[in-house]
Amino acid sequence: MVPGVPPQVESDLSTSDSDFDPTEALKSDPVAMMGEFCSDWIASLSREDFYSLSLLLFQVLQQDFLLLVGPAAKIIGKYLCKNPKTIEKWRVDFLKSEGELPEYLRGRYERMNAISNNEELTDQAKLYVRENSFRKGTPNMTARSFCTWVNDELLPNSTIEPGAPRKITVEVGRKWLHSMGF
Repeated sequence: MVPGVPPQVESDLSTSDSDFDPTEALKSDPVAMMGEFCSDWIASLSREDFYSLSLLLFQVLQQDFLLLVGPAAKIIGKYLCKNPKTIEKWRVDFLKSEGELPEYLRGRYERMNAISNNEELTDQAKLYVRENSFRKGTPNMTARSFCTWVNDELLPNSTIEPGAPRKITVEVGRKWLHSMGF
């Protein structure tokens, strides 16, 4: 038993025909040669293993079968259900980083919320909402009116850290209201 190789692949490798030429099979239909049965196995791979597999396939197709980058990326992309441009980008990133796998940054972006990081702004915004949300004889405050007040009064007159937003959208205003408990 070979670690990391599905049992189906291992059994296929052990029962090889002497007339089988992998080069001819690859030229005719590389995806069929690699086998559709691996799709469940590929889906169970971790992100790092998936990157490693695509890079290993790139190396095999280029060195052993003398394929250029474009055709190799098309074959790998079709096999791994990824865009060939994505596969090429992974290869370029791998080569640029001198053998390090690219870091997966999805979901790791830390959004700057100027209101939650600054107690003074939070207190001013809460006071404004309490004073203006339910007034007799006037319409209730909306997220749009809160956003207008923040853009016209609160942010321009505040000392917030560099890089924090200077204007907010209505959607961000709604999120700020929700984070303050309104």
